[in-house]
Amino acid sequence: MSDATGAQILAPTDRPVPAMVTIPAPGAREPLITAELFTNDDPTPRTVAAVYPSWDSDADLDAAGLGQLIANIMAALPRLHALRHQLAAIERGDTDRAAYLASLPAEECTARGAFSVALDAIEAVFAASQNPARTRDGLRTAVDMYATEARANRQGAQA
Repeated sequence: MSDATGAQILAPTDRPVPAMVTIPAPGAREPLITAELFTNDDPTPRTVAAVYPSWDSDADLDAAGLGQLIANIMAALPRLHALRHQLAAIERGDTDRAAYLASLPAEECTARGAFSVALDAIEAVFAASQNPARTRDGLRTAVDMYATEARANRQGAQA
């Protein structure tokens, strides 16, 4: 599949993971931001992520509309991470991994994206740590606190 310029789009839009991630603003006629992977048609073609605003995406938002925009941005983050991972696999020449990532259902990308973000953060903490044992204990404490909070939230939602 190719776009109007003839650039090849790597993952057709009928795949479970969209080739295009859009972030809508409430009330706007078109998405506020669009991101998509494609192979450009420069003398040395390479796959890139194009990120651009839409022509008719302006919207005047009240507090509720701004809240919805924030929710839309947060909902798009795992899909953007999935595109980033797919692009990284393509850049490494790992076409099997890129094809696998393009075949995942959106729900799995969301879960994998959230896990990937958390794992990236943990790896960064350990890379910067001068005392890995203390860092491990601190991360264990943080995970325990989040797990306790999640259990309390679930119990509160069930009540």
